[in-house]
Parts: sequence; structure tokens; C-alpha cells
Amino acid sequence: AIETTLASHLKTHEASLLAAMHKAVSSEVELAVRASMKGVEKSTEQSLDRALSLDGKWAKKLEKVAKESAETAAKEAVAGMEVSIVSSLNKTMKEIMIPAYEAATRQMFEQISTSVERGLAQISMNQTSTAAPTMEAM
Repeated sequence: AIETTLASHLKTHEASLLAAMHKAVSSEVELAVRASMKGVEKSTEQSLDRALSLDGKWAKKLEKVAKESAETAAKEAVAGMEVSIVSSLNKTMKEIMIPAYEAATRQMFEQISTSVERGLAQISMNQTSTAAPTMEAM
């Protein structure tokens, strides 16, 4: 009975925990991507300006600069998001997952304690009730 109660309790909280974690991580990733894309726009614009101002075979140079800019942008975006994702995950674990786990564990131990106390009381009553007739017979 305790296991099923605990399992159902954890399952009900699991959905809300996952939803909260998804929301937190999504917003952090979105903010990180937007912040890193601002820098990418500027670096791409500068690269295009440099490529177009060069003499000669500007198409090849433009392609080369665009590739370099894209690689740089991708590296910057990944680096920017990595820190945000890790910090968001840490924050979510500290603020949501650990307190929820602690509450569920505390409730489980309270249920176990109550069950043990009831069982001991029942054993004590059974022993008292079987000891009374024995004492009267003496």
C-alpha cells in the first residue's frame, strides 16, 4: 500500500517537475540563442562588407568569409548556450527536483513511521489481551 501510494505520488509530481524543467530550460536556451545571434549578425555583416570591398574574385572570397563567419557563429552559439543550459539545469535541480524529492522522501518516511507505530501498538495490544487470561488462570 505504501509503495503504490508513493509511486502514484511521485508520478503526479513527475509530470509537473518535467513541465517546469522543460519551461526553464527552454527559456534559458532561447535567451542564450538570441544573445549569441546578436553577435553573429554583426560579425556576418562585417564579413560581408570586407568581402565586397575586396578586389578581384569577390565571389570566392565572399564564400570563404561566409563559411568562416558561419563556423565562428556556430562556435559562439554553442559556447553561449552550453553555459546557459548547464546553469539552468543546476538551477532547476536545486529549486525544483531536490525539494520535490526531499518532500516525497519525508512523506514516505512519515507513512512508514505511522505504519510501524500502528503495528507495534497492535502487537502490544495482542500480547496484553493474551496475557490477561493467562494471569487470571493463575
